[in-house]
Amino acid sequence: MTGVLIGVTVWGAQCSDEQVSEEELLESGRPALPRRVRLGALLVAGLAVCALIVVRGWPHSAKSHHRVALPSTSLHTVAPTAPRSPLPPWPTAPEACGGDAELPVVSSTPAKQRTGIKLLVGGVGLGTVDFDSGHIAALPNVHPRSGEYVVGLLATSQTYAVSSTCATTGLPSVSRLVRIGTDGNTGVVPLPGSLGTVFGDGPQVWGVTFPDDLHPNGFLVPLDGGKRVRLPAGFWPVAITRGVVVGNLDSASTGGGSLVLVDAATGLLRTDLGAGQPLAIGHGVVLWAADCYASIDKPCTLHRRSVAGGATVDYRLPRSPGFTAGVIRPDGRLLAFTLERGTPELRYQSGHPIPPADVAILHLDTGTVDVVPGIEVPAKQAPGLTFSADGRWLVVALNAGTRTRLLAWRAGLTRPYESRAISGLVWGPPAIIVLPPRAGG
Repeated sequence: MTGVLIGVTVWGAQCSDEQVSEEELLESGRPALPRRVRLGALLVAGLAVCALIVVRGWPHSAKSHHRVALPSTSLHTVAPTAPRSPLPPWPTAPEACGGDAELPVVSSTPAKQRTGIKLLVGGVGLGTVDFDSGHIAALPNVHPRSGEYVVGLLATSQTYAVSSTCATTGLPSVSRLVRIGTDGNTGVVPLPGSLGTVFGDGPQVWGVTFPDDLHPNGFLVPLDGGKRVRLPAGFWPVAITRGVVVGNLDSASTGGGSLVLVDAATGLLRTDLGAGQPLAIGHGVVLWAADCYASIDKPCTLHRRSVAGGATVDYRLPRSPGFTAGVIRPDGRLLAFTLERGTPELRYQSGHPIPPADVAILHLDTGTVDVVPGIEVPAKQAPGLTFSADGRWLVVALNAGTRTRLLAWRAGLTRPYESRAISGLVWGPPAIIVLPPRAGG
């Protein structure tokens, strides 16, 4: 499993099972961004298997595929209570790099059973977290410099932490890459030149350079040695899985933008999937949304396909996915993502026409959608999502500005469990990975 890690903090919720406390608010939220600024967001959230995509509404010229249709998704949720009036402005808190985070609304409970979840988390530092005990242990030899944050974690055959500094140009850049041993010891990996992000796939790790106005082609740079691979002009990679690079291609010849598959070994274009935005990539599968518009409350389509080829499976979502990178459970049966709510939040200022979102789980075999109760994610925000090592639990990390809240949920719970808070400024969507059993302690 691959993941991204950002500074994590938890705020213990103390509200009843029947109501949501207004004090349990977390921040997150950014407006839609131009392409250069979007690259900065791509670094923060796209160091995992997939990246944060903040643009909806690509052209409707999707290519024809052989499709296997599933029934329209059935949504298992409870209708939200009517907002109270008058409503105060949505709360915010300062976050890293001089930003302000809008705070999600959470109703949680302390864990009432053991989860066995052990995590690696970052931010202004890097450490392990035992979800059940709340014990936090900093890893040795990782002392971020001033203004530097651990913004990504990759779990390949080894574990890597990616650090970056606050971007002043809107362009992403990797400042350090740290390899983490199974014993917890760390070592810095030399980086060749300026890299925008880092991808992992199996035993391999690549640095990635993005195209710009002067250099239309980006490159894959193997960090364990080997020749760099030139990518197609105008190609913006999102993730690599099973030797295939998935990303968006901006080209006049495609009528705007297409989601394409590129061979990681040669840089040659393999497949054009048509218009769409990637939602989750991993374990040899890509899922992408089409005809989904963040500001319009209507059903839209999610597609799933193996990067090796075969049929495309369609799912009908009741509304657009939220602004987050989804994660696929290793067995390929579940997708965790955010799903926009049906109505706007009245407490948002006039510049936020997009509604908040729920954390949701899509059953990829049946098309059923389950909504995680007790979590309201502000518009344009992205939580960190990952599954536990045994696949039973969904772990959610929420940006609280000066800390990150860690939640765990499984089917049957009326509220998610919450662990101890981890102090430290958060930059962008929190990202986390589950430690392999041998490293859990």
